[in-house]
Amino acid sequence: MFETPILFNVFVRLDSTKKVFERIREIKPRHFFIAADGPRQGHISDTENCEKVRKYILDNIDWDCKVETLFREKNLGCGLAPFEATTWFFKNVEEGIILEDDCVPSIGFFIYCKELLEKYRHNNNIFVIGGSNFQNKKRGNASYYFSAYGHIWGWATWRRAWEKCNYNLNPSDEQSFKAALNKYFSTNKEKDYWMGVFNTMKNHHLNDIWDYQWTVSQWLNSAINITPNLNLIQNVGFDENATHTKWETPGVSYLKAHEITAIKHPKKIKINRKADVYTFNKVFVPKIEKQNSISKFFKRIILSIVRSFGYDLVKINKKK
Repeated sequence: MFETPILFNVFVRLDSTKKVFERIREIKPRHFFIAADGPRQGHISDTENCEKVRKYILDNIDWDCKVETLFREKNLGCGLAPFEATTWFFKNVEEGIILEDDCVPSIGFFIYCKELLEKYRHNNNIFVIGGSNFQNKKRGNASYYFSAYGHIWGWATWRRAWEKCNYNLNPSDEQSFKAALNKYFSTNKEKDYWMGVFNTMKNHHLNDIWDYQWTVSQWLNSAINITPNLNLIQNVGFDENATHTKWETPGVSYLKAHEITAIKHPKKIKINRKADVYTFNKVFVPKIEKQNSISKFFKRIILSIVRSFGYDLVKINKKK
């Protein structure tokens, strides 16, 4: 019986839910939390698919455990729903593991989280124990390294850390966030990217994200996060049914989930900046390039439409 509590966030994707659930079933958590968002308006199949996912999980819990459920009747979206589910989770437990319906863990992931939750339980600087690794090599000679990034494709944390998460960003935090970025990053490209994220969230009500708010909250509180030196999570949610991962990213999508046994701890708690620069260039720069290419695509479409009406923008601009 696995003693560390687990929260499982699900929605309508039965196939991927089954894959994640079977791993949870193997380790048999004693305290199992299930949170499910409600059907979306205008999506006819959601009601049936929500019910199928919930029924499958409940019908297949065949071990002795305490089950807690948070089943929504209405849809909150993929920002507020996981945020509120995690808040609900930590109202009931002091520490635990969080998995979503498309993040398939190795069995070693659970052992890794359990040991590190215990080891850093009273270190208030450590916020996230992530399960994903996007590096091209091992960082240091331990089983994990320290990072600015708290990866959330399978992760663990404590109530003490989650209580610092602010879903609705405070615009007055802008100067504090700038100062935090200067502590974490050395290149303007990194700082500009994350400042842009902050300003976008500050100026728009975005109800389909929660992890960027969590990241901002971490850095405002001088957090240090943990990344394994082996990837322990396989994200299988890259398809047209996803909200944020509709397209695959080489070296990020469908990575193999490795096993980990004996855990070797680093001698010092120090962020590996080289590893973080590599993560930025591999995970976040492709997002920038994709956004730029989409923007250029729509500009070409608009230009084509304008010219189809017989207008030449160059000539118009010259006349001005």
